[in-house]
Amino acid sequence: MQQNVRFVGEILKRAGTIDPEAIDEVVGALEREGRGGRLTDALVRSGKSDEETLAQALAEGFGMRVQLEVQNARIPR
Repeated sequence: MQQNVRFVGEILKRAGTIDPEAIDEVVGALEREGRGGRLTDALVRSGKSDEETLAQALAEGFGMRVQLEVQNARIPR
């Protein structure tokens, strides 16, 4: 688990769109808990990032392009 979390953390740091200290904080918390879990889910739960930012950062890290589509969205008036 630790190796995967650290690997994803390094990709996110290289992307430069998420505070590296926030990534380290969440990685440390996941490692202390020792239960496993996804770094991306933990970053969203903690409010340190959002799903779109994470998807774009990971895609860039793997040399891919992400196109997100919003379906059935409700826009408040």
